[in-house]
Amino acid sequence: PNSGTQSPNELFPCQQCSMIFSSASALLSHSKSHSDSQRRCPLCGLSFNTASRFENHVRKHASTTNCICQICGDGFASRDVLDLHMQVHKGNLELGAHNMLS
Repeated sequence: PNSGTQSPNELFPCQQCSMIFSSASALLSHSKSHSDSQRRCPLCGLSFNTASRFENHVRKHASTTNCICQICGDGFASRDVLDLHMQVHKGNLELGAHNMLS
């Protein structure tokens, strides 16, 4: 259940360039740097410069609990993001840093 509050280990990946942020507000600020975007998500306001990225993003809103962390129970839209999240539990990812997905 999403209570509208952020989990301390929650990560916010940019859907356009794969940068990772420790807060929704940092992601939102960053997303404005993708100024050539033409498609805006009606649910969260993120913009995308290709139809395929936009469609993939919108589908993720409906499936944010497809991949569940077995340690803390947080849900993620993709295995890649869950794998990155697991690095937090392993102590290999420092929150607040901008990290790139491999």
